[in-house]
Amino acid sequence: MLISRIADLLMPCECPVCGAPADAGGALCAGCLLEMPRLPLYDRAESAELAILANAVCPPSFIAAWMLYDPFRPHAEMIRTSKYRGRPGLARRLGALFAAEFADTYPEAAARPDVLIPVPMYWRKELTRGYNQAVCIAHGIGNVLGVPVADNLVAVRPHATQTRRSAQQRRANIEGIFSVLHPSDFDGLDVVIVDDVITTGATIGEVAIALGRAGARPASVGAMALGMAGGER
Repeated sequence: MLISRIADLLMPCECPVCGAPADAGGALCAGCLLEMPRLPLYDRAESAELAILANAVCPPSFIAAWMLYDPFRPHAEMIRTSKYRGRPGLARRLGALFAAEFADTYPEAAARPDVLIPVPMYWRKELTRGYNQAVCIAHGIGNVLGVPVADNLVAVRPHATQTRRSAQQRRANIEGIFSVLHPSDFDGLDVVIVDDVITTGATIGEVAIALGRAGARPASVGAMALGMAGGER
């Protein structure tokens, strides 16, 4: 983890989409930021991909997603670079840009959260990768919104990658893997679940169930991207 962080700090700030100098918050160049395939940032969680969340013990009060994830379009590279290529700092900077746009567009919603909950990664996988990109994104968001990032949601067992699995397979793959340490910490809190990419909503749904059982208020969701294919762990 330390080696990844040092390498990220020493790496020149290049746009992960086009390779030009990253002048937009040190994450993207201005052109790629402008051309990002943005989604409506604020949604009532009514999309078909997220229908599973309606059945969670603690369904989300809103979904905030920054862009459409298409693995074949250039902007998918910013997700892949921050996730797989030892760039935790890029994940934090992208989270900060996302939060700044959200707060500027929806200030009332941005003022609601009490705590950010990044989707956890099983400790062995996080050790292998060197960091959890969802945690990095959450810290970028939290720095802008002034909201703390919790670390008492954990993955209690490993699971296989969600990529190339059907919606039903994804749900079965991650069922019951999340647990809340010290549930009383969430009593009455308005929480926001943070992840990089949402596809079927299976992972987020399991997190919402765990948080609901811990007594959190209806959780909201913040993700860098929403996509139909690829992009989840």
